[in-house]
Amino acid sequence: MRQRSWDIVGICATSACAIHCFILPAIIPVLPLLGLQWIAQPGFESTVLAISIAIASYALLNGYRHYHGQMWPLACALVGFLLYAFKGGLGEQYEPWILSGGALLIVFAHSMNLRLRLKIASQ
Repeated sequence: MRQRSWDIVGICATSACAIHCFILPAIIPVLPLLGLQWIAQPGFESTVLAISIAIASYALLNGYRHYHGQMWPLACALVGFLLYAFKGGLGEQYEPWILSGGALLIVFAHSMNLRLRLKIASQ
């Protein structure tokens, strides 16, 4: 898969994670009626987070090493990963906001990575 594609997949995966965090508290009561109670399980959340982090790590490190050499996308994603890791630090009521903030930082990191890569490719 091309580098650009990994950034786009990363943006989509991280955005899906943020949407999941915001919508889940509102739809938990109806999930069993739809047979989707597995979406509310901690294992599902951990899996989605792990996939998002793996895609971001691959795409951003690849962009840094092979294309632009800029640390900004990596630093931005690292702050997003740290927010993921310490999501419960301020209390459960703030968790969706913290996770969404982390996701936004990772989406921004992918966007920067993609833009830097395309800038180098057009030169």
